Amino acid sequence: MADSITSGEIALVTVHVQLGEFLFQLAGLSVAQAHLLREAWGPFILPITEEDSSFTLESAGRLQFHLDSPPDSAPVLFSRGTDVLITSGCGGPPHVWHCWVDGSLGSLEASLQVVLQWVLQAHGGLLVHASAGVWQDQGWLIPGPSGAGKTTAAREGGFDLVLSDEMVVILPDLLSSTSLNPSSFRLHSTPFWSEGRRLPLVVQSAPLKFIMLPFKAASPKVLPLSKAVAISALMGAITLYEEERGNTSRRHELFDITCAVCEWVSCFELHFPRSGPWIDQLNLDE
Repeated sequence: MADSITSGEIALVTVHVQLGEFLFQLAGLSVAQAHLLREAWGPFILPITEEDSSFTLESAGRLQFHLDSPPDSAPVLFSRGTDVLITSGCGGPPHVWHCWVDGSLGSLEASLQVVLQWVLQAHGGLLVHASAGVWQDQGWLIPGPSGAGKTTAAREGGFDLVLSDEMVVILPDLLSSTSLNPSSFRLHSTPFWSEGRRLPLVVQSAPLKFIMLPFKAASPKVLPLSKAVAISALMGAITLYEEERGNTSRRHELFDITCAVCEWVSCFELHFPRSGPWIDQLNLDE
């Protein structure tokens, strides 16, 4: 699970986390924090053995966190109260972030989510508040705020696989892009679920086929959804926790990515009952 080091009398460990197509190295965790992550994130924590010499920071797509008190000279990129403080590293690959956390699972998750969104955006991707399921090898993205029904839809719909019921990674699917569909995307699972999770955590992905805006109803059906409404709903679901005052360039870039995601997928209103399964009752040709 982790590589161990010792600082004075405190044993520290390094944990490796897989999210989307990226591997994150979290350095400076206590043994208790490492066990907390293992219990919470399960298969997303990679088993690193002494024989595995391929895991190096110089490898592409691998990024490093330092969970410690950041240097005074480092610019603060994100601050939330007293439990999370994130600063950038010295620059140059591999990139290093310094994350000062209070040791709770919530602060560790928040720090990783903030940095993950930066990394995804740099690669044309998004981290969104949404549930995501796989049905007949096709990915369904169900974005929405708390109470919209995305968790119920994921748990009761009858999907072959649920990637998450709370937060989902979207990334360009470069291997599947064609001249007719140059900007296809994939949904990737995350360990970030709502409370009361009953389904297993899985490290999986699926091609994004549908964006479904959830509506609670007595019976299941789908209705056409305009691209403009889909873009607005997906834009509202992006986990953008921080924004520099007066700087709108980041939102503009996220908007462009959101438009690209919605351009090549089918968009629907998803009306569904509280209890399922109901996914095989839907007519997606409506």
